[in-house]
Amino acid sequence: MPSLWPTPNTLAEYALNQFNNLDFFDISLVDGFNVPMDFSPTSNGCTRGIKCTADINGQCPSQLRAEGGCNNPCTVFKTNQYYCNSGSCEPTDFSRFFKSRCPDAYSYPQDDQTKYIYMPWRDQL
Repeated sequence: MPSLWPTPNTLAEYALNQFNNLDFFDISLVDGFNVPMDFSPTSNGCTRGIKCTADINGQCPSQLRAEGGCNNPCTVFKTNQYYCNSGSCEPTDFSRFFKSRCPDAYSYPQDDQTKYIYMPWRDQL
């Protein structure tokens, strides 16, 4: 599905007081990458933060380069292989490029090896 926002952009996603009174957060590169990010809680209730601080813009594959960032291949190639519209998809060389530099971040829509970080509700991000 095409993004509602101009790409490329690094996304921080979070939801508060969800299932079992947990908060969750993640970093997504599904819409590409434009800025490094370090997303960390400020309380002791959560054991770790997540980050994507690699120089992706400087190392971006030439096919994905864009002004101000590094596009997701879906934006560039517009094929089901990268959109994951068929209900399932596998990592590609491009998603592996993002994942190798930012292992905490989602690198394609069905990057299920990356899990949200959960923490008790009322702990602060």
